Amino acid sequence: VVSTQSTGTFVMSLYFYVISMTTVGFGDITLIDHTVLALIRVLFVFCIGLVMVSLVFNAIRELAAAYQRRLLELSHSVVNKTLELAKSHKMKTLGSNAI
Repeated sequence: VVSTQSTGTFVMSLYFYVISMTTVGFGDITLIDHTVLALIRVLFVFCIGLVMVSLVFNAIRELAAAYQRRLLELSHSVVNKTLELAKSHKMKTLGSNAI
């Protein structure tokens, strides 16, 4: 199905599929069997690769968004605690001045 200068092996076939699925496509390995079935199989593998790559990017985007939300929650928490401490300190200061 695949060919380079040497005979196609399992490792070369696996390399072809990985390169095709990740949509890199270096062009160093090409199909020698241009039958309709072979072309449909390669197109199918390429489409699966597109889906997998987009799923990985989507997962990374979701992780980054969750991390950003968590950082925002923590920063709001720190701000609220700081404001509470400032108010309690101000109340103590005002209470001691009244006496």
